[in-house]
Formats: sequence, C-alpha cells, structure tokens
Amino acid sequence: RATATGSAAAVLATVRPDGTASVVSVGDTEAWLIRPLRAPAGEIPYTAWRLTPAHTGFAERLRVTADAEGEESQLVSFLGGGTARWAHRTFRVAPGDLLLLASDGATEPERDRWFGAVLAELTAQLDASGRPTAPALAAALVQRAEALGGWDNATALVCAVGEAKD
Repeated sequence: RATATGSAAAVLATVRPDGTASVVSVGDTEAWLIRPLRAPAGEIPYTAWRLTPAHTGFAERLRVTADAEGEESQLVSFLGGGTARWAHRTFRVAPGDLLLLASDGATEPERDRWFGAVLAELTAQLDASGRPTAPALAAALVQRAEALGGWDNATALVCAVGEAKD
C-alpha cells in the first residue's frame, strides 16, 4: 500500500576473501544462505537458513509493546523518514554456497511449509536442470511469487560464492 511518506527497504551483503560474509537489512527484506550438502541419493542435497528476520523496525516494536500503534505499511517506511532498526549478521561462507537477498514477496511461505525447505528443494531442482543455479533461482522465486498470487513486490538476487582469488 502506498504511504504519504513513501517507503523503502534494503538488504546489503559483503563477502570477504577470508570466507566471512555480513548482511544487513531493514524493512521487509530477507537474506538466506543456501548450502550444498553431501546427501545420500534421494535426499535433497541443499539446506537453507534465514540470516535476517523478514521484518524489522515496526515488527520489533510490536514484539516489545503489545499496544504499539501502526499499520502494515509502516513496516517498510523506515528509509522514508521513520526510525530504522537494522538487522545485522556475520557468518562463514564456503565455495558452492548461494546467498539470497530478497523482498518478502519473493520469500512468501506456502501453507504448512517452511520457506527454507521450499528453497532447498527448488535449488536442487534447478541445479539438476544444468542451468546456472543462481540466476535461475532468482527468476524462479519471482515466478513462484506470481503463481502464489503476486500480492506483494517480489525481488530476488542470488549470489554464488566461489573460490577466493589472489
């Protein structure tokens, strides 16, 4: 929903040659780490972890103060003049990992299914197709969001972590 003050959201990532990475998000954005596993045949060869909460700022106030006032659109108004509460995380990455930066419309969960499981399964299917996994996953997440109803903005960027070079 449009607001008089406008709204914005951001998620940023830094990957360092030493194998550490950091993400920061504000608004209704998320970061996920998708890691390949040495899984037995027949099992999904990926796992996924959410690195940042789906919502920051206003959602934080609602958790702390049950009678906080506001509406859903305030959740993403932080860069447009509200008080920002950033989510930050530092973690280790390895070659083969995928880092997903996305708006919450692209990470909409399905009924009775955790999005991390959906993400691992979708990554495995795309990897098996022979297409470059990172761009195929970003496109598939946007298409998936549209197929689920497309009620929210759906933006996805997937970065493949490679070997550090001198």
